[in-house]
Amino acid sequence: IPNVVNQPWSAMAGSPEQGGVEGEGKRRNVMVELNGECKIVSGVPMSLTGVEQSIREAFGFGEKAVLLIQWVDDDGDTITVSSNEEWAEAFNCTSDLALTVAASGDLSVQPKEEPAPSDEGKDEEEWIVVDDKDVDSARNSVQSDARAAAEGAAQSNSAELARQEEEKAEEERQREQQEKMQRETQEKLERELQEKMERELREKMERELQEKMEREMQEKMEQERRDREEQERRAQIQAEEWRKAEERAEAERRRLVDEERKAALQAAAEAEAVAASVYRAVHPQGGASGGASGGASGGGGASAGAANINAEEWSLVLQLEEMGFGGDHARLHKVLKDHNMDLTSAIEALAAEAAV
Repeated sequence: IPNVVNQPWSAMAGSPEQGGVEGEGKRRNVMVELNGECKIVSGVPMSLTGVEQSIREAFGFGEKAVLLIQWVDDDGDTITVSSNEEWAEAFNCTSDLALTVAASGDLSVQPKEEPAPSDEGKDEEEWIVVDDKDVDSARNSVQSDARAAAEGAAQSNSAELARQEEEKAEEERQREQQEKMQRETQEKLERELQEKMERELREKMERELQEKMEREMQEKMEQERRDREEQERRAQIQAEEWRKAEERAEAERRRLVDEERKAALQAAAEAEAVAASVYRAVHPQGGASGGASGGASGGGGASAGAANINAEEWSLVLQLEEMGFGGDHARLHKVLKDHNMDLTSAIEALAAEAAV
């Protein structure tokens, strides 16, 4: 029974740290966890097909079993091995290499082939003569060696289990720490995203408020412009109405003046006719010449004057008399004739004369 030395499982075969064979011949021991079962696979080569074959043989799977091999590097990142280069990196990365394997496909356990017993030495028999003391001594020695080996194996297994528990606890602590960091990072990202959304919303509201104020200001200015235009239009309409009203009033005034003038002419004509009739009645023999001579001597007065002017001139004379320029019809008629029968010029001349 061999003695078992209590040492790390990575040192039980040629590892990269202990100068294993370079290239394809380099081998080492690897801890493999598959479906909750952990095994130390020894003599694993530095090739992907080699490690897959070693794991199949260790767990009793056939060639149809599909393996997904992963390991955790020193930074805590889980890496999936899918090429010889990635397996070489994992192979040379750490001294205590632990693999996590997920198996799929045909996972039926293949029976192990037992080596056929050798026929060498069957034909030869060796007879050794010993006494009872030698037998007892040999038996005691074998039992002592077996107990020592069992104790060493138990201690080695206990140490390995303790180390595995520590590794699991460390992995659990690292996993919790990583999850905590991920949660904190996620919360930080969510806070930053929330702050960004709130900032963008606030900026959008401010921009919309500014645009609304500008629109209201523009609408107010436009309304003021339209009001001014409406006021100007109304003022123009009112001015036009005033102008038309003035024109209508002027036309009405002229119409009234014309009517008054026509009435005065008619009254003058009637007065002339009456004066002529009276004159003829008084001087049946005198005719027109008698009327003229009577006017020159002063006996006819207004009637004689009326016989020497036409109806329009007599109307103007009557208007000047009504304005208060006296009842001397001959003088008023002379002033009108001096000013070409212009009533306005005659009024100005008579007013100037009265002022003197």
